[in-house]
Amino acid sequence: MRDLIILGAGGLGQEVAMLAEELDWNILGFIDDYPEISEKEILGYPVLGDYSVAKDYENAYFVVAFGDPFIRRATIEKMPKGTKWATLISSLARIHKSSTVGEGTVIHDFCLITTNVSLGNHVYINVHSAIGHAVEVGDYSITLPFSLLSGGAIIGHTTMIGAQSFIRGDVVVGNEATVGANSCVVNNVEEFSVVVGSPARLLRKGRPQTKLTETRGNDA
Repeated sequence: MRDLIILGAGGLGQEVAMLAEELDWNILGFIDDYPEISEKEILGYPVLGDYSVAKDYENAYFVVAFGDPFIRRATIEKMPKGTKWATLISSLARIHKSSTVGEGTVIHDFCLITTNVSLGNHVYINVHSAIGHAVEVGDYSITLPFSLLSGGAIIGHTTMIGAQSFIRGDVVVGNEATVGANSCVVNNVEEFSVVVGSPARLLRKGRPQTKLTETRGNDA
């Protein structure tokens, strides 16, 4: 049984732990740099410390459990060179053999990944997401529950697709873009854009500010 450490001890980290338990990983604990949770237990697993302790677990695998794509990318960038990344795929997900899944990617229960799909590294596909043929999803990006990416859509890196959102086939959603929940995207979305609504319209340009990005600072 392989050892696993989860980077991020929040709610998403707990969901990743649930998936890892089902896949029979030996969970050593969480790493998180929030001082108020240091040395506490979550779901019976210890918070091992901040990122400086990662070097003490060179034989373990790691997985990122942040729902903010910017935090996902920043977390990976500050890990030691040579870190071993776990790829977690639920036994309840259906993935065609022609599709590829990058390292460190997480695919939750009841997801459908059809033919010739390309998922980058450290992508997070949340429950009940459906991805059509020849879709590309860039590194660090995340789809939230019940999102639908139609055939030929291209999703850039560090991008968030909100819950119950629809991306029309052959649409390009640019790097570091955010699609709000319940949105219907029928036109290309420029990079660094936040779009919402049905049909989706530009809300604003610029990096989205969430509770996580605000508290983790500009390096996130």
